Amino acid sequence: MNTRDSFEAMRCLSGSMLEAARANDWEALVRLECDLARRRDALAAQPDRLGALTAEERERVGTIVREMQAEDRAIRQIVEPYLDSVRALLSGRARKRDLSNSYGAFAQSP
Repeated sequence: MNTRDSFEAMRCLSGSMLEAARANDWEALVRLECDLARRRDALAAQPDRLGALTAEERERVGTIVREMQAEDRAIRQIVEPYLDSVRALLSGRARKRDLSNSYGAFAQSP
């Protein structure tokens, strides 16, 4: 797969990630993100491939990267509130556990 095609494939994965986030399909989102990360890491391991692009291909890759950045922002807008609620839930449970560990013996006495 050539470099531009690799970026096109990553763009497709990014779009699928946005769809998964909109559908609250967190397992698919994580799986797709892992796939995208593998492709990104493979490209990063061969930086000389970017230099071999034509001017037209570089322009297209730039457009793809900007599209992926926009999708990433949209994904974050969907995911961040969900993560905040999960953090609050976990924080509340941790607080409850800490209180129980600290004062549980007193709460059990008659």
